[in-house]
Order: sequence, then structure tokens, then C-alpha cells
Amino acid sequence: MNVSDLVYDEIAGKLKMKPIGDKIAIIALEGIGAETSTDAGIIYSDNKRGPIKVLIVATGDEVREDVSPRDVALWDRTSSMGSHEGFIIIKEGSLLAVVDRLEG
Repeated sequence: MNVSDLVYDEIAGKLKMKPIGDKIAIIALEGIGAETSTDAGIIYSDNKRGPIKVLIVATGDEVREDVSPRDVALWDRTSSMGSHEGFIIIKEGSLLAVVDRLEG
């Protein structure tokens, strides 16, 4: 078992829900509100604009077979349905592309 398997298994173990239909549970890998400060002490939210990389943790029964847990995808962050316990729930149609897959 490699490091990505351990990390994924820990994340997926915290998911206490199953998405329904074409919904997907994800975790953002970048660009959601990390705080950064300048040398002068100004603190700002480091929200990346445009699509961001996400890890797909769980999928509903109506999601296409080419999108599955362990995929790293680009998500159009303007279309969230909400979040629960740190997981973001989105519709399948808001994914732009699958860019990688964790081994496992």
C-alpha cells in the first residue's frame, strides 16, 4: 500500500454519506479559501479563480462509469450544491475533465 492509498483510505473513511443520482462527493485539492499573508501583515483569502483540482471520494448510482472515486478532476467551482462534514457535493455535469487517477 502506497502513501496515496493511505491518504485516500483515511479521507474516504470519514465519509458518512452516499451521493444520490448524478451527485458526487469531492474534496478540493487547491484553491478554496486558504489564508495567505503579505510581508506587511495583510491577510487575504487565496481563492483561485477558474477550475480547481478536486479528489472524487464517492459517486451516485447515475454517474458515468468513466468518473469514479480516486479520480483527480477539474471542477467548475461556481456550481456547488453544498457541503457536509468537509465534503463538497456537486453535480456530475460541473466536472470539466478527469486529469489523473490515484492508484489503488
